[in-house]
This record gives sequence, C-alpha cells and structure tokens, in this order.
Amino acid sequence: MRSKYEVVIRAAPFTGGEPNNGFIDIRQYTQMADGKHPATLAISEAKVRGHFRYEMMIMQLHRMTNIYIDRPTFTGSDSSKSPTSVTLIMDVEHGDGALMTEDEDNQGAHLFGRDAIVRCIARAFTTSATILANYFDPTEIETINNGSTISVPRGFVTQELVIGALADNFALVAGAIDINKIG
Repeated sequence: MRSKYEVVIRAAPFTGGEPNNGFIDIRQYTQMADGKHPATLAISEAKVRGHFRYEMMIMQLHRMTNIYIDRPTFTGSDSSKSPTSVTLIMDVEHGDGALMTEDEDNQGAHLFGRDAIVRCIARAFTTSATILANYFDPTEIETINNGSTISVPRGFVTQELVIGALADNFALVAGAIDINKIG
C-alpha cells in the first residue's frame, strides 16, 4: 500500500532579490557546527526565507496524507550559498490513492498523484508572508572590551522578515520539479 517517490527540485529558474530570494533549505544556517555563519546579513536573511519555504513545503505535503521525508539532499548548500537542487525521498504511508489536493486553477476540481505533489510544492514557492525570525547578523559593530574598542559581529537578532514569493505561478515551479516513483 505504501509508495515511494524521489523528488528533485532545481533552483535554476528561481532568482530574485529581496524579499524573493532564498531557495528552499533545511536549515537557517544561523551558525554551523564548524563555527561558520552567513557572510552577510542579506545571505542570513535569504537562508531564513529558504528555511521558511522548506517548512511550508513539508506542511503542504502533510496536508494530503502522512508523508515521510527520508534522506533530503541539498546539493551545493553551505553557510553562504543556497542549494542548486534539493532531492527528497518521499515515503507515502497510505499509497498513491492518498495523494490528492485541491486545484486552485479549477474551482471544485482536485489533483492526484504526481500533480498533487507538484502543487503542494508550488504553494510553498508562491506564498508570501511576514514572519518574526531569529537569525545571525554578521554586521560588525564596535564594542568596548577591557578599555579598548573592538569590532564584533552583531550576533543573533529577532525581527520581522518579509518573505516574498519565489515564483508567481504554479507552472514555473512545475517546470523545475522531476518526480520518479521508486517503490
């Protein structure tokens, strides 16, 4: 009854400036385990936007049925770069018949199977929001330490962040997604 899919999402068609930047990413990269953090405030904000989109995508997929993501791969991603592609192995607990979602383009209609997966991902890419986010600001500020002035990163900030849509239509997103049934 279960089914499995490999989903590959390419970043190539999604380019833009703030607030429409930040391809999907599993982590905000506020600070890496090796001590690295985004090189600029703009990159840090883009990472937060990408993480928001990843969470939105997973939430949309879970609206259909129980879907488990196994071994997500974020190719080319590090503390200062967005991934060039994302690969997800999706385990659909209740099988293909559970993959159904509304079709916003056709009132009262539904999408099934691969089309439903694509639409759920596309919703995350076409959503705009303003969120309260906590992220690392590497901007140097001056502070006094033992009587001398030194420059240090500002550190973590919590403030509103505008997240623009990465795409303005579902078709653009659909063209960047490859889905293969693997089980």
